[in-house]
Amino acid sequence: MTAASEIEDALDFLEVIGGGPRAECEARLRYAMQVEQPNVIVELGVLRGQGICCLGCGSNFGHKVPVVGIDLFGLRPSGQGPTYDDPRNEKVSRVYADRFGLADLVTLIRSASLDAAAGFTQPIGLLAIDAGHEYEDVAADVKAWLPHVVPGGLLMMHDARSPAWPGVDRVIAEQIMASGEWEELDFVKPFSAWFRRVSR
Repeated sequence: MTAASEIEDALDFLEVIGGGPRAECEARLRYAMQVEQPNVIVELGVLRGQGICCLGCGSNFGHKVPVVGIDLFGLRPSGQGPTYDDPRNEKVSRVYADRFGLADLVTLIRSASLDAAAGFTQPIGLLAIDAGHEYEDVAADVKAWLPHVVPGGLLMMHDARSPAWPGVDRVIAEQIMASGEWEELDFVKPFSAWFRRVSR
């Protein structure tokens, strides 16, 4: 069993490297701890890897399920600016994963999320969507990836309730909650909305 001190130490370091607000990082870690084999964890939109390290640490502390991160990593312009399009982000992500001893758990895929979804065959126990934030991008990711999430599986929508990205909330209302297949589990400030699949 993982000691509380180990989790706190991981959260301290994740906070230092910019893993996001501590509460959001802790939620990623603790929800990832719940995912069991043969399911996997998938994050869309890795950037520099801090978020996927939160998920990876949770998996490592939990059932050691594979964690897959999908990002353009500069493959082509994302439309979100030079910080997001820097190909060095992939290397930084791998350095962080190695620092946490996650090299055997975390796989990074350099691809557009929709291209990756088309060939993805593994059952997903936790899906974190934090890629393109315009309405059309979020809607397309939800349509492509939610069918891979198993009953009882978890979904995190990042930048929910953000004034800068109203399209995220629109997709939550139109595609997630209106489907009747999901229940809202949690909202972690400032911008993480969590859901559980209740039916299919």
